[in-house]
Amino acid sequence: MRMGASVPGTGNAISFGNQPPGVGNYTVVATVVATSCTITMAGAAQVTAVNCRIEITDPCICLNNATSLSNGQFGEEITIFAITGQTWTLVANTGLYQPNGPTPPGAPVLIPLNTVITESPAGSGEYILNGVHVDDIGYSITVRITGDRNLPSELLCVPQSGHTFRSDRAVLPVFGAGSLPGRSGRRHVVSAGFFINGVSATEFDPAALGVGSYVIKYIVNGGVPDPENDDPGCIYTITRFVQVVATPTNLNCNDFVNVSLEADCSTEIFPDMVLEGTYGCFDDYVVEIDRTLPLGNGPWLPGVVNADDINRTYAVRVRHLVSGNSCWGTLKIEDKIPPVVVCENFDLPCNVPDIAPGLPVF
Repeated sequence: MRMGASVPGTGNAISFGNQPPGVGNYTVVATVVATSCTITMAGAAQVTAVNCRIEITDPCICLNNATSLSNGQFGEEITIFAITGQTWTLVANTGLYQPNGPTPPGAPVLIPLNTVITESPAGSGEYILNGVHVDDIGYSITVRITGDRNLPSELLCVPQSGHTFRSDRAVLPVFGAGSLPGRSGRRHVVSAGFFINGVSATEFDPAALGVGSYVIKYIVNGGVPDPENDDPGCIYTITRFVQVVATPTNLNCNDFVNVSLEADCSTEIFPDMVLEGTYGCFDDYVVEIDRTLPLGNGPWLPGVVNADDINRTYAVRVRHLVSGNSCWGTLKIEDKIPPVVVCENFDLPCNVPDIAPGLPVF
């Protein structure tokens, strides 16, 4: 069956272009125009169809390089399945970075457009592009065979070993232990725990550890990556640097302190309201008051006052919890917040001679 238009010979290689039937076997017949003689050319051409596709063949491999809760990276391997010997290039890219680029906390570098994707191994028809993307952001790319079609691909990776770590302060007093609050919030967690200077711990006790610098780490281990179950197997380490300081044992209290009640008619008296000078960390000190005459010999009660204490004068002391040393003075409780007057409308009969406060209104 004759197909397509004839092509004049030039002595060089010629092209017949795309043939409408597509897939099949083709032979070429040469015709001498002057004599109409024909001859079937040696050899034949076979046209086959290949469904080119792009797949993420190695998704969401956690690189375990995070230095914060949001800058960890995932490795990606993207494979194009096509005909061997083709040229595929990257023509659009959002969020897929060079695999050998800077690691956190450095900023990653995008894989540049027009990057040629290598066939590997040669002759396999598989074209592999490797890259990384940032935790919980994902990426979107488009690749193109030279002069032909586009293949898009996108993916978002989220670590299955989620994590929280709360640290209220970087400088801690010597007195008072506290539990280390951590939680691994995702599934597939092999282990999660705290370490102080490399030693496993469940609480931070400054008194037991003593004055000095400490490194607290919270490590969440997601185990072996399991892409089939959407688990990249991340290992996250969150670090806090803590310094335990020694607080002064010699105390100096103000002789007389005025304390004003707050809007709720209650006030807690803190050490820095009574002490004079610099003490570094007030958590090692406690305030106590003596309401009973004669003042100064107890009983010493917590330093909280309310409306019942207005215009009264008490003895006050600040005690250093580590050494037991204390100083004392006196304080007066005042209410300096003016009252809020609320006026309401009311009806007044004409025959009421007096509207003084306390008389009934209608």
